[in-house]
Parts: sequence; structure tokens; C-alpha cells
Amino acid sequence: WGRLRPSDTSDRIQRYAKAYLDRVQDRPFYMWMHYMDPHVPYDPPARYRTLDGQWPFFYPYEGGEQWGLPIIGKDFSIPESQHDYIRSLYEGEIRYVDELVGELVDELEARGLRDKTYICFTADHGEELWDHGGWEHAHTVYNELIHVPLFFVGPGIKPQRVTQPVSAVELMPTLADLMGIDSDSNWRGQSLGAVVRGEASVEDKPLFAQATSNKAWPNPLQAVISDGYKLIRGAGDDHVWLYSLTDDPHETRDLAGEQPELVSAMRQLLEDWMGSFTWAFNADVSNPEQEQERIEALKSMGYL
Repeated sequence: WGRLRPSDTSDRIQRYAKAYLDRVQDRPFYMWMHYMDPHVPYDPPARYRTLDGQWPFFYPYEGGEQWGLPIIGKDFSIPESQHDYIRSLYEGEIRYVDELVGELVDELEARGLRDKTYICFTADHGEELWDHGGWEHAHTVYNELIHVPLFFVGPGIKPQRVTQPVSAVELMPTLADLMGIDSDSNWRGQSLGAVVRGEASVEDKPLFAQATSNKAWPNPLQAVISDGYKLIRGAGDDHVWLYSLTDDPHETRDLAGEQPELVSAMRQLLEDWMGSFTWAFNADVSNPEQEQERIEALKSMGYL
């Protein structure tokens, strides 16, 4: 099974990173490592496979049928008997990336760069593994998809755990602050530099998220988190869900019908946030000609 990975992009990126460090040597550098694991196909190396299953890896798309995998389609389904196996593959990919990140930190140490390099580790999204009945990502804004790790390590950064939620929009302003670079006026986030240096606490403010991919269509979702509560709104049908993240961190009990005043207040937070943008997407999705124009535009850019 260790030889069945369709494409080990993470290993390839790791080799590129070491070659890049050879090239920059002791000059100042910025390096962005985008490991695609953990991500479909779920196919960790053999040393990180803890369970046996029906398939050598999990990739229910075109190409996966040669391994006997169920392919996404009208009759697509994943037997519940395979859920634990698929979760184990995903966990194995997490452990694999953990290994690679550790190798890269060791590489910086060996080159004498570790103590003068700022390292940030984060993710673009999580993965649902049937937490709310579905799987993969981009279709909801529950915490299994939007609650991601965020680590900062480097000169002057205080070892600590910050429990208050923050937003990914804070990432770029924070890196700029740590490097002594002025923030750009177009950035919507605020630096966490003082927080990671142990000089201040996280500012208490609403946080926002959206699920606007084709997987969420025709009801893209928006969410706002404030004071321990989370409101999710369907932009297509205007349905709302309300959860107490303090009492119900897995978001299993909808409180929207019980707390209408809180729903109204959090709706207003979403409206104010959307109104703060100087642009908006106002395409008429009911117009077939306009829809075809969008499709052709996406094809011309290689997205379809």
C-alpha cells in the first residue's frame, strides 16, 4: 500500500522546499508551503495506516473505480461499515503532514535558521467525516470545517495557548507586524502581533465565515460567531440556525426558535458585515443567458 499513492504531492513539495532553502542560503526569505494532505484522495503512507479496509485508498471520483471505490453519482453512498476505515486514512494523512512539518523545522535548525525564522502553521478548512451527516468540505460552516489550527512560532513569540476564536483574515496583518512591515489599508484583518508576543488579549469581536462553493449551491451559507454563540444563515432561503458553542460545541441543538431576540441581533451583525464591503455580487441566477456566460468565463480560465 505504501506504493499505491496516486501522487504524493506533499513529498514533492517537501523536496522543493529544501531546494529553495539551498538557493536562498542565509538571505531573508518568505516561503509558503501548501501541503495538499490531508485531502482526497485519502491515501497515507503504509506506516500511518492503522486499519484495513475495502479499498487501498479513498477517492470517490473519476479514476477511483479502478480500485473498486464507489464513484460519486446518483446512487453514490459510502457504507457505514467503512466510516471508521476512511476516518483512519484521514488521520493517517494528518500524521504524515505532521512528520513533514517536523522534518522542515529540523532542516531550519540544521541550517542555523530556526531561531530567526517566523513559522506559521494553519489550514484553509477542516473536513466533515459524517459529523452532521455528510463528508468532505465546502458544503457547510459547522466547526468541523471552519475551526482550523493556527500556530505562530518565532523570535519574541510567547509560548501560550489562546482559547478565544480568531479569524484567518488576521494572518497577513500579523505576519507583517512580526516582520516590522506596515499593514495595508485594504486588509480587513487586524494584527495578532501583540497577542502572540504576550502583550495583549484577543479583541472581542464578531467573526464571519461563508460557504459559497458549488457544493453549497443553491443555498450558500453564512455564519457569524459572537459571545459564544453561532448563527448560520442560508443566503438562498434565509433559514437560520443558532448554536451555543459553549454548551453545545458540536452544534447539535438548534436554538433559533427559542431565542428570537438573539437571532435578530446576530442577523444584524451579518447585515452590517455584508454592508461593509464596497462591492457585491448581484448576478441574476435565474437568467439562463447570464448563467451560460459565467460558465464560459470559468471554462476560459480553466476552472471547468
